[in-house]
Formats: sequence, structure tokens, C-alpha cells
Amino acid sequence: MKNTLQFVPIQLAFFLVLGILFESYIDLNINILVASVVVSLFFLLISYWYSNKSLSPKGHFNILTYLVVFLIGISSADVKNDLNNDTHYSHFMNDENKCFLVIEKVLKSDLYSQKYIASVENINETKVTGKILLNVKKDSVLNLEVDSRIVVSAKLIEPSSCLLYTSDAADE
Repeated sequence: MKNTLQFVPIQLAFFLVLGILFESYIDLNINILVASVVVSLFFLLISYWYSNKSLSPKGHFNILTYLVVFLIGISSADVKNDLNNDTHYSHFMNDENKCFLVIEKVLKSDLYSQKYIASVENINETKVTGKILLNVKKDSVLNLEVDSRIVVSAKLIEPSSCLLYTSDAADE
């Protein structure tokens, strides 16, 4: 086990995963993240140059390598998060929203509702991006298929990290 932990790719993967997990607990500006990665890479290159000049390895090179990989993990998770996109629909929500949705996937229904994954094309006359979970009551006569376009008008609620819409939808 000790030999496995000394394997460099395992160490780098550990710090990458740690950075990805850490990103969910902090909210950093993307400009600060990019600047941090660039500055860390600069110091890593300087450290690499000094480490190659001496015969004994320097600990600061390892620490800077782990820091760069950690920051890359944070950056990759931050860039991948749709909520950080300026055109994400969550930034344009009001108490009453008029949403234009396109059904992308029909999910398995439960006893009370039919579920769909829909992409939000427009909210309150503003072009937006993002996906939403749409629940339609089963007693509704509405039967949606993939690529169906609908207009809904209701309040969107935000449970934890994903947005959910629950209502009787009307066909466009």
C-alpha cells in the first residue's frame, strides 16, 4: 500500500479530485482562478529550473506541483458548472416566469406525475441556456414527446443544486 501511495500519478489524481471536491464548497471568480493557475505555473517552472540545477530534489517543486493540480481541479469543476454561465436561466428568474421549453428526454413516470428533461430556450423574453426537470401531473391530458415545444408560466423553485418546475403545462 505504501508503494502505491508513492506512485506519482496516484498523488496527482488525489489532488485533482480534492480540487474538484473543494470547488463545491467555495465560490471563486473565474478570473481569480485563471490568475492563480498562471501564477502557480510560473512559480512551478521556476522551481523546476532550480531543482534541475541542484543534485538533491527540492520539496518546494512537489508542493507547487500539487498546488497546480489542485487549482486545475477547482478550475475544471468551476468551468463545467452550468450555474456559472452568465446565460444560465437561474440568473433570470422572477416570481412568475414565462418559459419556452423543448423536451429532450422522457423519464420514467411515478404514481403522480410524468417526468421530462427539458432545455430552457427562453425565459421572460430572454434567450437563456440550461436544463430543467419538468413534472406534469398524470391526470393532465398533456402527452409530450422528445422535441415537443411547450410554454409554461409559473414559479421556478431551486432545491439544492438543480432547478425543478412543477405544474400543469400547456402545449404551445
